[in-house]
Amino acid sequence: MTVQDLVEFSLFVGLVVLLILLLASLVRRRPGGLRGTTLKEKLKRFGRFALVRLPIAVGFAVAVFVLGAAGLTLNSHRPPADHEPVVSVPSGSRNVVVSLRLDDCGEPIEGEVRFSSPRSRIGSPVRFYSDAGGWQRLGLTGARARVRRASFSEEEATRKRSLLSCYLQLPILKGAADGYEVHLRLSDQMEVEKDSSVPSPGAYASGAWVWKCGPDVTCPAFAAVSYSIEDGTKQVIILVLASVFGALIALLVGEVLIEWARKRFREPD
Repeated sequence: MTVQDLVEFSLFVGLVVLLILLLASLVRRRPGGLRGTTLKEKLKRFGRFALVRLPIAVGFAVAVFVLGAAGLTLNSHRPPADHEPVVSVPSGSRNVVVSLRLDDCGEPIEGEVRFSSPRSRIGSPVRFYSDAGGWQRLGLTGARARVRRASFSEEEATRKRSLLSCYLQLPILKGAADGYEVHLRLSDQMEVEKDSSVPSPGAYASGAWVWKCGPDVTCPAFAAVSYSIEDGTKQVIILVLASVFGALIALLVGEVLIEWARKRFREPD
């Protein structure tokens, strides 16, 4: 829902409330009270009748708009559109695992790639790409061993999703002969939303969320990470406060407009 949709919906709610108030009040009025009055007088009375009740409808519309605006503010962020980070290992590498660590949304990620490569390619470089730093050559440990490791980090890996969640761009790996795995470890207060991640993690093992990608497959794209503190208690609190704030505004606007309408359209004695 956009802001324009929210405005239109708020006006619609206000119109519905106004119609309900008019119908409820008309039921209580006697038709005989309008006998002998001209059409102009009838329209004048109806206009006064509607204007006195209009502030209440305006108050409801304002309350709906404030509450909807709070909801849009909390959940107005979409998945990141930037390029995913890329880890490039020597062509033909096997048993490739990319391990990531994220402690909190907005903080950098720490990563390590572990792989075994043919002896003919032991001296081949391992590189890491990110939008912020471009291509970087990574230093290797275990250069003479069969299994080698390289560490990297990325400062701006997450994008805001809502008050208690974020999107994390996960790296694509190039050079793996038989596919690779991405392992993501989070702090104790965080978890991966499987339904919102693309693709969903295939497993959770040894404290890490696991994505398994076949050869020549550019996955994963991103993970939706959220706090697991009582399923978003803070968002509920903010929405409740927004509704209370909207109700107070509605009462204030309604009372001011009702008093103005009564003074403006009061019939002379």
